Amino acid sequence: MTSIQRPIDIGKPVLVKRSNKGKQLGFDIKTLCRQLKPRIQKDADFRLTLSEAKAARSQHAKSLVLRFREACSFGELSEALKMAVLCCKSKKLKSEAFFLGTKLLKSKRLQHVEAQGCRQV
Repeated sequence: MTSIQRPIDIGKPVLVKRSNKGKQLGFDIKTLCRQLKPRIQKDADFRLTLSEAKAARSQHAKSLVLRFREACSFGELSEALKMAVLCCKSKKLKSEAFFLGTKLLKSKRLQHVEAQGCRQV
């Protein structure tokens, strides 16, 4: 004959005696769950590379401004602005790309006015 087992209450707490109670485990769970903090480099080399990068960025900006000033027509200015916008987008400079994009639109409008015969001296 088969013995009928009584249904087990799932909500009832399990009372099991553990033999390793009070012993520490080999690793700490808290350290695994904690986020790692990024280490800050305090080297002089790191500061030098930042200043060198800033100098290179300013040199690149100076060359772009020089191109803008050398433009003789709105067509040339539009080409220079388009190149600057693409450069800013590739370097993920959103606000600069947006600003130069609005200037590019204005330059293209003036390019059409210039094509109709009106030229600003």
